[in-house]
Amino acid sequence: RNWKLRAMLHACSLVARLALGLSARDSIFQFLPEAYLEAMVDSFHAIRRGDQQFAVFPEMDAANLDTLITCLVRHFSDERIVNPDVRDVLLQSTSMMLQHDKFIKAFSGNAEAQTELVPTLLKAFDARFWIPVSNILLRLSNGKGLCQPEKPAQASSFQAHLGRMYAEDPKLFHAFSTRLFNMLNWTASEFTVSMKELLSSQGEQQQVQRKCGIMFELTVNLLRLVEFFSSDPSSLVGGDDMDVQASRLVETVCFVLSHTTQGPDSKDFQRTLNLSSAAHPALEKIQRGAIAAPIIGILVNMFAEAAAAPYGQPSEEAPAGKVGNGGPAVPTRQEVMLRAIAEQGSLTPENLDYLVSPPMLIALEADLGEPLPALALENLREACAAIKASIEAYREEQRREEAGESEDVPEDFVDPIQCTVMSDPVQLPDSGVVVDRATIKRHLMCDSSDPFSRAELAIEDVIPMGDLRARIEAWQQERAAGKGVATG
Repeated sequence: RNWKLRAMLHACSLVARLALGLSARDSIFQFLPEAYLEAMVDSFHAIRRGDQQFAVFPEMDAANLDTLITCLVRHFSDERIVNPDVRDVLLQSTSMMLQHDKFIKAFSGNAEAQTELVPTLLKAFDARFWIPVSNILLRLSNGKGLCQPEKPAQASSFQAHLGRMYAEDPKLFHAFSTRLFNMLNWTASEFTVSMKELLSSQGEQQQVQRKCGIMFELTVNLLRLVEFFSSDPSSLVGGDDMDVQASRLVETVCFVLSHTTQGPDSKDFQRTLNLSSAAHPALEKIQRGAIAAPIIGILVNMFAEAAAAPYGQPSEEAPAGKVGNGGPAVPTRQEVMLRAIAEQGSLTPENLDYLVSPPMLIALEADLGEPLPALALENLREACAAIKASIEAYREEQRREEAGESEDVPEDFVDPIQCTVMSDPVQLPDSGVVVDRATIKRHLMCDSSDPFSRAELAIEDVIPMGDLRARIEAWQQERAAGKGVATG
């Protein structure tokens, strides 16, 4: 039997070499029969699942395995393979191999994988392949999250490459992070909907339970990826789009927290947790600690760089010569995050208090098998205190504005979507409507069309309204000066 298994391994290698050889010739590669690639991976995984796999793989020539890995990495996202099902087979094979430490080691020693695996995975993260790609990324980044045990060092080079992607290819990483947040928002929303269906006994119970469990697991997996990338906060909240990126991250964090901690939105989650796992086995993985850990990790990572100032306080670290709407220096990342949380409005002090409460700490230890590290707990408490202070400062500012004699805002200064004063007005070329740049950027993350005319639109097409911006800034400075005189 062993000689048959070895023969199948070498056949895999021969097909891989054939595919790699033809890959350099576009005119020929497109005629490579799909059955060749399918037979290659089918044979390999038949051996992988066999009883004698551990006796056979050591005998496999390292060069043959290296060739197979090169073929998988080069072609699982190759658009020249017209049939997406074949690409899916190659991607699933890559995912299965990376579940085993010995194959992670082989990937780590492969030249193609070292340079191309990570960027190709980010490119392949789309509406069709996001689940297998996220599973691979989760496997490569595993061990770096809060309350996750350390994993073998074989994946460290891929983790380092993932961490560098924002600096190496900002455009690719920005497109990936946009799709990541789109998918995360969808899975989190679907999880809340499935809980309501489950608790209201709508639909087939077994099917609804299964959907609820799957959506919870997918949400946790994507949150773990966000947590990993938040270890370098500039990758998720940085650059010219800092405000938009912070708003996107805050929206996700606040939504999950409000639905899984305290308050009216969290009642369905608590009722779902109370259901017996014996009677509902599909719900066994739904645990408070499992979804809270990555959220806590994100908050700790985003606020661990430096002490954050409450909402409205200017930063001393901001670049000289740049001013915001009311004149203060450009805020730091922490200030942008705090402002976004305060303005988002759905997060309450009760949600934050619950994160550091004994019931949450007990749930983390019970669900994840280890307590929250002392340093992480200290950083979390500091972050929660800063967030609560910013929320209160923002509410007080709103109360003062409502109580005072507010000047009417000129109609052409107001963003028609957000109903707020614009900071960087731009005109949409097809509809002619003027909106804030941050508003249209946020819209284009989910929909590449003009929201008013539905014509195709890219951010490069918008027309800056410099004169209107100057008028808005002059009006804001005049208004601020008037308030200062009235206060004095």
